[in-house]
Order: sequence, then structure tokens, then C-alpha cells
Amino acid sequence: MQLLSVTKPEDDIVYNIYVGVVKHVMANLNACFVEFIEGRLGFLSFNDVPAGVRIVEGALVTVQVVKEASKNKDSDL
Repeated sequence: MQLLSVTKPEDDIVYNIYVGVVKHVMANLNACFVEFIEGRLGFLSFNDVPAGVRIVEGALVTVQVVKEASKNKDSDL
């Protein structure tokens, strides 16, 4: 995982851009979970992936955090 762009203070990850690894593909949710910081997963909807791009477990993807994790949910990417 690699941080590509920082737009806010270090403790705030919203709007930062990362290269992450697809950890779990959830076809029934039409989404996947991406590890973008070691030990931190984010939720990526397939609706936010360009047409024609195939998402598979282990793939490297560039993601931007759009919503911080809450108590019961991972960050939205």
C-alpha cells in the first residue's frame, strides 16, 4: 500500500489517494473491500469503477477515501 496524495493533516485520511490491494470481492454486494493502509479496509462499489475494468482479489487499485470509517462500517472509497 502506498499513499499517493495528501490533502489534509496526517490523521485525517478523507480525500487522500492510495494504491491498495483488493482483499475480498463481494459479487452479491456489487463491491469489493480494498486494503489501502496496512490493516485498514475500505468499501469500493463497482459502480465507482470504470466500465470494462475487472476487479479480482489481489489486484492493485488506486483509490481515494471519500468517507471515513464509522463504528460499524469500513471507509468508503
